Amino acid sequence: MATYLVLNASFILAVCAVLAKQLRRPTKPWYITLAVLVVLTIIFDNILILLDAYSYEPSKLLGIYIGVMPIEDLMYALLSAILIPSLWQRLGVHHAR
Repeated sequence: MATYLVLNASFILAVCAVLAKQLRRPTKPWYITLAVLVVLTIIFDNILILLDAYSYEPSKLLGIYIGVMPIEDLMYALLSAILIPSLWQRLGVHHAR
């Protein structure tokens, strides 16, 4: 059975492969968005885990934690920061300049 890291990394790689033609060099707003997502993920995942809203199978984790949150939880923030702007661009949504 795969660990959470292997599962998340393979999904991110698959998304990047599909979107490879559209991936551009990250911009300052992208880095800011990623930073906000990471901070919010750290805060709220720690709260939810402390409240026993969900848990992880310990044998499938790397054992690296930020508070009580496993490091693998940050993959979801990274995936969101890659996938959402790429889909936005692919679907042709543009803002007026």
